[in-house]
Amino acid sequence: MPGDRTHIVFLTHWAAHLGGAEHSLLDILRCASVRFSCTVVTTEAGTLTRNASELGARVVIVPCRRDLSRIRRDHLLRNILAFSGASLAFLTYTFRLASVLGQLDPDLVHANVPKSHLALMLARIWGVKAHCTFHVREIFGKKSGAVWLYRLLMPRRHSSVIAISTAVQQALPQSLIRFSTVVYNGVRVPRSGFPRPTHDPLCLVYLGRVVPWKGCGALIDILAELLARCGDDTAVLNIIGDTLYWPQSYRTELQEKIASLGLAEKCSLLPHTLKPLETLAQNDIFCNASQDEPFGRSIAEAQACGLPVIAFDTGGVAEIVIDGQTGRLVPYGNKPAFVDALQECICSPQKIQWWGEKGRKRIQEKFNAEKQIPSIVSFLEKKGAQG
Repeated sequence: MPGDRTHIVFLTHWAAHLGGAEHSLLDILRCASVRFSCTVVTTEAGTLTRNASELGARVVIVPCRRDLSRIRRDHLLRNILAFSGASLAFLTYTFRLASVLGQLDPDLVHANVPKSHLALMLARIWGVKAHCTFHVREIFGKKSGAVWLYRLLMPRRHSSVIAISTAVQQALPQSLIRFSTVVYNGVRVPRSGFPRPTHDPLCLVYLGRVVPWKGCGALIDILAELLARCGDDTAVLNIIGDTLYWPQSYRTELQEKIASLGLAEKCSLLPHTLKPLETLAQNDIFCNASQDEPFGRSIAEAQACGLPVIAFDTGGVAEIVIDGQTGRLVPYGNKPAFVDALQECICSPQKIQWWGEKGRKRIQEKFNAEKQIPSIVSFLEKKGAQG
């Protein structure tokens, strides 16, 4: 790369679609590309690579077999063995990646998602010399295969870890926690509040990836119980998002569940929106039923729009939502308690406004992208200078 500017390679596996990790990476690029020479290395072309190019980043594609998506974090070691062809192809891919990184000769390589982490760990073994920063956005079980691989392969020298929440940091192998720093994701806070119409019935919303661990099926059950308790005209639920990197049959299962519970007029399963903040602001309460939510970008975005949040108390959610001040947190999996929290809003509708206002203020102070993203970029600059 020309000039004396710090050169950072951003390594990310997926580019065709944008999930929370990809949106966060683009936020980082938007800030970093002004200060550094930036290269994005990914396995495919798509929305992310187009946006990265528009931000001034160089894009390099190192292809990898598509069926790698079948190797999931649940039962990781079993999946590696079951899909041995894909696993061998991934190993070959890391050799090619190491060669590309050697040619690019960056000051720092930032790995954005778990498959990128593993690829960079192996590329480091194959000879990559640059400082490696692993942006950890997942919570893995303490005895999971993923944690075993991180413990075994994570380089101890010239490397660092950014954890997106304290919950994520504490889930790391103990030997890696001392290499880690918590830097929260930032979200955009609208300059002025959106018009907030009063809805009758109450409009509940979930926005994010529609995949099993996000708990969309549980939200459908919760809606059914709420309507049974409080009346059929009490609330509606909008589940918004694409089923990314997961079999589309899951979406069909949710549609069948909605129909079987007689909720076709009360629960809508909608595609991804290009205007998430505007969409969120058209609803009343954000609902989240995720398991081990690492951070919850859409939770923070909802609060930025003035929505209170009702969520299971799991993972990093409690670092965003303050129970009784910006919403309600209930024990994970306790659907009746979740319904109780929604019923509380129905009985005391003023709390929707109070909690929403406090939540918006909290996001402005603690999770504002204008503060958080420069903090991430400054961290990368410091580590890149250390080499």
